[in-house]
Amino acid sequence: MSFEKQHSRRCLFFAFQLKKRAAK
Repeated sequence: MSFEKQHSRRCLFFAFQLKKRAAK
């Protein structure tokens, strides 16, 4: 459970960074 939660959070963070990079 913890692993899945961490993975989801990491995926979200990665997507957020990618979006920020694309916005630049």
